[in-house]
Amino acid sequence: MITHLYSDLPLSFLELNSPPSPTFQTRLILSSMNMGSNNGGARQSSSHPATTVAEALEIARDSEDGTQDPTVGNLLETAIAEIWARIQARPTSYVMNREEFAVFNYFQHRFEGVQVASSARKRYWDSLETTNDKDHQLQPQRRFDMESGEDHELLDSVKNGHLNKDELFLGRSDGTGFEPRRTFKMIWDRPLLLSFATCCIGLLWIFSDCVVASHGDQHEITSASLDLARNAARTPAATPSSAVLECFQVYQPVLFPSGAVDETVTSDGSENTTTIAPTTPATSCEVLLMEHSFGFSYGIPFVGDYTPPNCNFNRVVMNFTVTSQGRQFDRLALMYFGDTEVWRTSTAEPTVNGIRWEYIKDMTEYMYFWNSTQKLIFDLGNLIDSTYTAPFNTTLTATFFTAQETVNPASLIIPISARKGNASAASVFELPSDNATNTVSFPRNVNRAIFSVSACGQADEEFWWSNVLESNIDTFVPVAGTLYGYSPFREVQVLIDGQLAGVQWPFPVIFTGGVVPGLWRPIVGIDAFDLREHEIDITPWLSVLCDGNEHTFEIRVAGVLDDGENSGTLTETVGSSWYVTGKIFLWQ
Repeated sequence: MITHLYSDLPLSFLELNSPPSPTFQTRLILSSMNMGSNNGGARQSSSHPATTVAEALEIARDSEDGTQDPTVGNLLETAIAEIWARIQARPTSYVMNREEFAVFNYFQHRFEGVQVASSARKRYWDSLETTNDKDHQLQPQRRFDMESGEDHELLDSVKNGHLNKDELFLGRSDGTGFEPRRTFKMIWDRPLLLSFATCCIGLLWIFSDCVVASHGDQHEITSASLDLARNAARTPAATPSSAVLECFQVYQPVLFPSGAVDETVTSDGSENTTTIAPTTPATSCEVLLMEHSFGFSYGIPFVGDYTPPNCNFNRVVMNFTVTSQGRQFDRLALMYFGDTEVWRTSTAEPTVNGIRWEYIKDMTEYMYFWNSTQKLIFDLGNLIDSTYTAPFNTTLTATFFTAQETVNPASLIIPISARKGNASAASVFELPSDNATNTVSFPRNVNRAIFSVSACGQADEEFWWSNVLESNIDTFVPVAGTLYGYSPFREVQVLIDGQLAGVQWPFPVIFTGGVVPGLWRPIVGIDAFDLREHEIDITPWLSVLCDGNEHTFEIRVAGVLDDGENSGTLTETVGSSWYVTGKIFLWQ
């Protein structure tokens, strides 16, 4: 998920539109796969010094203080100065290539409100569309002179300055290397050629009457045949669909007042909430919890007040509906009642024509909160600028009803979090930088206790399941820098008074921008819309916890530190960052 404000346009190593300076030369390297996703994609390392503009840009993007490195700063400042000089020299016609635009976009804050810069940016995007259109056109025909043996397409390239005529080569058929192009001539026997031409003229004169006599009928038949073929082959022109894309996650049906409901997609692509197992309709009421558009929303969560509805209920179901249109990364979202996280979700990546999704979640387990007034905090950090243009327009409702099936919700829920609800802020811990510890006390009459932990990797740890052993992190330094380590194993630990009480081995959730974004459209990855929590039964600890004293609860995330041979140990730290919270459900 995105946790910084830098853009992450891909870099390529294409030829510059105009001769570049030595500082803007790039060398061909093997690049690691861009994982996209909500952190802006690929994770780059800055462990080796930058020698090219491309490397300097990746280092600067990867760290907020990356430009403080003199080498990185000098490379980028020189590059942007040259690019801006080219634009100013041709303010209405210069078109940046992809490397230039990547640097220009990094420094976009310098050009806010500058019309010349805005026009240059627009020309770049227009040029991409033009390039895509040209890819579908026919290539120029290659002309080969039979008399001189010269390839005119290659000669045209020489005239245009793309090739040196003295360096035209053909590959050897035996694959041993290259040799100069050979020329050849077709030597015609002139008498034989004259005889062949005379025969052709004679045959044409002999059959001319037949050709003339049948010419009219033949023309009529041919026209009719062509019309028939043309009409038979005529089909509507293919046009891109302008429909909004319906995204969804596969999940189990949820009980509603009318019965069990599920998301279904019709043949035309529209999505509907359908009752698949109807029951006797129950009385219900609905409350609008949130209607909000998340644009530039980092550190600015939605904050609202929830008041219990005036109806009887023993079930609560939430409906989260989102629309978005434009260009945007996937984002992480956390919902709180005060200091307690009650739901964690993520967004789909929008399209030009727009997307929509709807997720239904049973929230009956939080009846302790639904029965009283609460502060609702919904944190969905998003970024809006000239590149990432799509806000997330959200609607969150809760349906309250009474069902025949009874449940036994917890009578008390205690948060284990950063406890920033009073400041109307998100109460998530960020590991390993934070100390995810709370001190709490239990009532003496508790008979059951469940610790629920919510944890997912972000930034350097979003793709933790693809990390390498610590002994292998420097294997590809010359081409890819230092890799992310601590192995592809993670363990979320819960400690009570410093003693290990339980562990969770997190599920590798792939967000909609991860690995190959096209794989998650329209069906998102497992748990992408509902990041499930893990429950640890701490009831055996009640004899200690219900003594009337305070006790510490801590959440840690561990990896593996190997010795490079055949053994390893669990670590007390991992890369940055893991977003974790916990809560304790108590039954009295």
